[in-house]
Amino acid sequence: MLSRFSYILLLFAFHFYGLNAQIPIPSPGKAGKADDKVLINSEKDQRRFDKYLQKWGQPQTLFLGKNINSSQFFNDYPFMDELGQVVFLGNNQLNADLLCELTGLEHAIFHVAEFDSALLAAINNCPFLLEISFYFQQDVPVDSRWFQLEHVKTLNILGVFSKTQLEQMVPHLNLANGLEAVRFSTDFTKDLPTNLLEFKGLKKLGMIDNLSLILSQTFHDLAVEKHYINYWDADQKKNVIIPFDYYSDRVSLEDYDFNYLSNLLGKGQMLPYFAYQKTPTAVPKVNINLAKNRDYGVSEYSYFDTINRADAPTLIFDLNASIQPIKQNLDLGYEHFVINPSVNQILQTKRGFKLTIPAKVLLTSENKECQNFVDVYFKLVDNLAEMALMGIPGVYDSLNSVVRLANPKMILLYASCQNQPLKIKKGYAIDIEVPSSKGRQWQLSTYNSFWYPYNFLDYGPVTRFKKDAFNDTQKLQKLIDFSGLDARYYDPNYYYILDEQDQRVKIPRTLKLNYNVNENARIYLPYKKGMKLDRKELYIKPGKALIGVRRVTFSDTARKRQTYFRIYPKSDKRLFPELKAFKNYIFKYTGSETRKTFTKNLIRKKKFNDIRIFYKPGAREGVVELKYQDGYVQLPFVVVDNKIKKPAHKQTAKFLKRFQKYERLLKKRNEYHLLHLKNYNQQVNAERPDIGVPMILPIIELGTYALAELDSQQALSNINLIVNDVAGLPIDVKQIIVVYKGPQALEYFNSKAIQLNFNREFALLITDYKNNIYFVTASRSLSLKSGEGSVKSINARLLSPEMEIPSVLWKNLGFKRERK
Repeated sequence: MLSRFSYILLLFAFHFYGLNAQIPIPSPGKAGKADDKVLINSEKDQRRFDKYLQKWGQPQTLFLGKNINSSQFFNDYPFMDELGQVVFLGNNQLNADLLCELTGLEHAIFHVAEFDSALLAAINNCPFLLEISFYFQQDVPVDSRWFQLEHVKTLNILGVFSKTQLEQMVPHLNLANGLEAVRFSTDFTKDLPTNLLEFKGLKKLGMIDNLSLILSQTFHDLAVEKHYINYWDADQKKNVIIPFDYYSDRVSLEDYDFNYLSNLLGKGQMLPYFAYQKTPTAVPKVNINLAKNRDYGVSEYSYFDTINRADAPTLIFDLNASIQPIKQNLDLGYEHFVINPSVNQILQTKRGFKLTIPAKVLLTSENKECQNFVDVYFKLVDNLAEMALMGIPGVYDSLNSVVRLANPKMILLYASCQNQPLKIKKGYAIDIEVPSSKGRQWQLSTYNSFWYPYNFLDYGPVTRFKKDAFNDTQKLQKLIDFSGLDARYYDPNYYYILDEQDQRVKIPRTLKLNYNVNENARIYLPYKKGMKLDRKELYIKPGKALIGVRRVTFSDTARKRQTYFRIYPKSDKRLFPELKAFKNYIFKYTGSETRKTFTKNLIRKKKFNDIRIFYKPGAREGVVELKYQDGYVQLPFVVVDNKIKKPAHKQTAKFLKRFQKYERLLKKRNEYHLLHLKNYNQQVNAERPDIGVPMILPIIELGTYALAELDSQQALSNINLIVNDVAGLPIDVKQIIVVYKGPQALEYFNSKAIQLNFNREFALLITDYKNNIYFVTASRSLSLKSGEGSVKSINARLLSPEMEIPSVLWKNLGFKRERK
């Protein structure tokens, strides 16, 4: 029985999604290969489940109806070693050992009403079941005994509750032994309980959109947005990072959601998921040598280097010695290009700017041309907080008269070949397209930590690579991306066809499997607020599983000990028309995982969003590679024909026809993808305001450049600054950095004796001899004015690693917002 409010939500779902809004769970007799959820609701379903297992293998999720005796059912089917999730829809008469007998079980949902001690005992009797969900029925008073859990680490509280009801539950969470993560199903972020800090074991928080839960009936298959809440724990006197995940197939979190979540646990801020990444686990490398075409216009990736492809390349040159990052091993975040130096190059940066490099101008220290591919490293820095973290000097030395640079933009460009730093050939220049600036151009000295005016014309005429005979500048495009499907597949930052600025896209019903679309139309439409779905349309968003993999079991002696699997489009077949070539094909797995661990170690808990099949014509082996949010999984296979016993060469020939069809369809999808990008960029450039004409910075020497004015506001006061941490303990100060705003400027001091301009708004960054970084906000720094000309003490807050993101750090420095 649904509550009145849930019923209203469901009616809304029917109106918004159509009459078939709630996703029906098929019975064994009606389930197909793409159905990884199966409902057992009668004796007839129990009998037909045997045929389902033989044809499609074990499901990922099993629903047991209200009147199904689960103990009896699993006595009939005891070898359910790949079942990852069970949904108990009623009192299903669990025996004490049932959950532990399901060796692959990772999550169970229990629809509960009045308290059931036998059910709680079954949960507590299984030490490896670390995540469960209680789906509380309508108007059921929540009994605190439900929370007396012994082994559960993650608890999901599902149902329709008011904010007050959830807040009453929070103290009960402390009854669970070792509970670390909790998720609530709610309608809005503002419905989350505000007393979460009363739960002392909280290490992870989550929210499940109630309507999406009603439609899907489970939530792990929903799209998930991952973020982090960074807040100050007043009791522990330290920064705390709480991972936050949001499950929903309908909507994405908005700015007001982030504002609410930022203050949910105290004063803090939301961080994107990529701000706090653990070192990924290495994936075993598959030693298969397949031919491929290599495109050296972009960063180079190998088909089989699945060990952490997101890693930035190692810097193999020496940076300017005057740039001293204020923390060891700080990731400078260069854009990396691999180019052929013997031809003219135009490199497109992520923000739309270009580098124009003439052919054969990059030389070694011995004035020799590089005979191999060249690594080019570029960085544009226009965030003052990032300049401070990098340690870029902020003053200009004019005949021993030190003047600050105001409103600076920094450009860094380096290149190397086979571990050797390169230089630019004499008489030539590289053009860098950069934002227009009122200031002059300055170059950081290679030998000293000061800047000097830069004018490349002082060195005489130079040769530059012009795009055409009449124009040696290139207009800035506001947003453009020429990445094809392959480039996006190997870029960990892309989720299927979503562009970097899109959180959600609409797939039109006119998109057919053969991709016959209007050349003047957009294929995919970025989601805009209020956009509605027509019949047979769908949305996709990051965190949604788009590709399915199923292990297939056989009963005959020859195959039952081997591992076989199928691949299929999980959300919609229009997204991957190339998989039509392998619609009925069963792959034979030849990797190191055993049949029993294949699903658990390679497939489960991963939401695959893209796929590539690699095969060399004539070979007996190939690889199915699947992309998911954290990396790639490779499934090596051997070519077989499971229906007809044929000689090996005939099996290979038949598979080759499938693969050639796959390649043709993939090529066609890539062509229409590029068409989509063309239309996408035309629309975006028409809609976005003009950002002005960029300027061209020609350089004749690789290094670091500034576009800046001189800071003429020099009304300085001396002060001796003693810095303490938040506990009042003194910090052994190594360096103090003053960050000014209006105009923006930086100044570094290597002692406690500093100079400040109290007529301007400023904040402080402090480092100690252990390479810790502390900061003092702009509002707190105002208190220093009372200590002008004397000794003054101030408390500083430790900068957590998650706050070293320049945009996050700038926000935390607390400068006043400018009025529009």
